[in-house]
Amino acid sequence: MPAPPARTTGVSRRVTLYEYPFNERIRAFLRLESLFDRLFYFAQPGDSRMHQQAMGALFELIEATERTDLKGGLLQDIERQRQALMNLREHPDVEPEVLDDTLAALERVAGQLFRQPRASQLLRENEWLASLRGRMAVLGGTTHVDMPSYHAWQSKDEAARCDDLQQWIAPFSVMREALDLLLDLLRRGGKSSAKWRMRVPTARCCTARLAISCASGWTAAMARSRISVPINT
Repeated sequence: MPAPPARTTGVSRRVTLYEYPFNERIRAFLRLESLFDRLFYFAQPGDSRMHQQAMGALFELIEATERTDLKGGLLQDIERQRQALMNLREHPDVEPEVLDDTLAALERVAGQLFRQPRASQLLRENEWLASLRGRMAVLGGTTHVDMPSYHAWQSKDEAARCDDLQQWIAPFSVMREALDLLLDLLRRGGKSSAKWRMRVPTARCCTARLAISCASGWTAAMARSRISVPINT
């Protein structure tokens, strides 16, 4: 998967952070996180060409959630995390308030996600979006020659386009919140935390994160479940 954007910690300490999943379930979650990041970035106020990128990300997100039961997978992993955290309730090194807040957040997003209909229902109910999705699958298929109605939408003022985008994105907000909470817990699993004051055994290690200085000229690669850093000498 593409590396996340480089994280800056100082002029001389700029690094690129790579993250690799250890199973296909987590790989799907990381792909979903990347799609959400791209969608919300390009859905901000801006040029109509930015919003075309947002539409592309929206359709990729719809396709990703249609092809696999991501909702069911998220609910299962949230429940695993909840059970693991409940086992820590009597541990003397765990702050009860932090634990209770985290459990409450897990229960809240799980309940909301369970009750929410499939987000892809948005596409089935909107014929124009379905038509646009088909045109975007064709190279150059969204020009004013091929889809005048999309050209008219792009010609709307910025505020109107943003309102439409937020309306179309809204059905995915619960899934995004659940995903963010779950990945945060998985990434913190097994790491020391001032909040927990202990190593939190919420799950087995699910990802490997590797930070490499941009100045080194090195890149990370993964093959046969092994992470390597080729070094040119």
